[in-house]
Amino acid sequence: MYPCPCGYFSDTERDCTCSHQTVTRYPKRISGPMLDRIDIHIEVPRVDFEKLSDKRRGESSDGIRARVEQARQRQRERFAGLNNGVMTNTDMRVAEVHQFCELDEARQQLVKAAMTQLQLSARAYHRILKLARTIADLAGEEGIQSTHLAEALYALRRLKGVMVYVFSYIIRGMKIPAPKLHLSALPRIYPYAFMIAGCINSLYYAVSVF
Repeated sequence: MYPCPCGYFSDTERDCTCSHQTVTRYPKRISGPMLDRIDIHIEVPRVDFEKLSDKRRGESSDGIRARVEQARQRQRERFAGLNNGVMTNTDMRVAEVHQFCELDEARQQLVKAAMTQLQLSARAYHRILKLARTIADLAGEEGIQSTHLAEALYALRRLKGVMVYVFSYIIRGMKIPAPKLHLSALPRIYPYAFMIAGCINSLYYAVSVF
């Protein structure tokens, strides 16, 4: 759906002609409970001419299909012995989430901070873990990493707009200096990430009012 009636809110080329109240009211045409049941929310921005005319090829359809098939095979093997109807990550109930989406202390701190600062519901909590488990399967990883959780949070960024957007990229950026940053240091960084994201989020809404 469009972000606003005119369709140009946050567009890099054209100015939005809608008022702040209109932009705020527009997404509410779809009820919150219905939106809360959609696992992935992806923003599709304007595509620049340079990208359209770029001759470089991205990942092929065959390559993507192979990764998906491998991820589905991992899930079939994971749930083979349960015999309770669970065949994929999305079928997992609370018991399976606890069993197959285990997090270490650092990643638990990340989810705890997200639950507190973003005021996530219990449904959103389990969706984040199941989505992160799927992202890990697509990446060929046995365990859920911080980057997988960040990707899952980014897919739910509609909950707090800019706050989740900034936070997820702060966490994802930690992957770059990984050799210098031990996982034990991550819990100390999460609160600052949320503090920065929260300040930017508050500033964004304060400016948009005027």
